[in-house]
Amino acid sequence: MTKVGETNPSPKGPKELAHKNLEESALKFENALRKYREDPSSEEKRHLKGVMDAQLGLIKQAAAEISVSGLHKQEAKVESDYKHFMSIGSDESYAALEHDIQTLRDYNNSI
Repeated sequence: MTKVGETNPSPKGPKELAHKNLEESALKFENALRKYREDPSSEEKRHLKGVMDAQLGLIKQAAAEISVSGLHKQEAKVESDYKHFMSIGSDESYAALEHDIQTLRDYNNSI
């Protein structure tokens, strides 16, 4: 329980907020990707694809706000591997995408 006067630290500025938004979007993308991979019904797959598309857009937006070239490169790699996974759907493309999204999250948390 929170004591009177205690608050959770909130982001201090636009970049801190962008880092937080990127982390949340990447996590939601990752969760949707795992559920998509579990081979749900085609209706659920359409919904999960929409979730992943939306989160990828938010990731791209947050990466642009953070303005770090390495982060932009990793975001572009996630986007490229996502397109590849959606067209191929192989175990290798899934593993590459999962690795890329985790690398993006790690990089975001380190800067």
